[in-house]
Amino acid sequence: NGLWENHRVEEVATPEAFTANPDLVYRFYNLRRAQLTSGQVHPNEAHLALAELEAVYGDNFLLVTQNVDDLHERAGSKR
Repeated sequence: NGLWENHRVEEVATPEAFTANPDLVYRFYNLRRAQLTSGQVHPNEAHLALAELEAVYGDNFLLVTQNVDDLHERAGSKR
C-alpha cells in the first residue's frame, strides 16, 4: 500500500488532522515507527546515492533533511 496506507496526507499529517482524529494520527505514526524496526523498511536508491556523495565529497557535502528515521545512516551516511 505504501507509506500513506490509503490515507490522504491531510488526514494524518497536519495539525488539523490531529485535532480532528488524534487516534488515527497516532496509529498512523506508530505503524511507521514499528515498520522501521521490523526489517520491512530499508534505505532506497536515493539514500544510497546520498551516502555515496557524502563519501566522495566529505566535508564539502552537506545533507539537510526533515526525515527523522535512520535510513540515511543505514545507507552509510556518517554525518
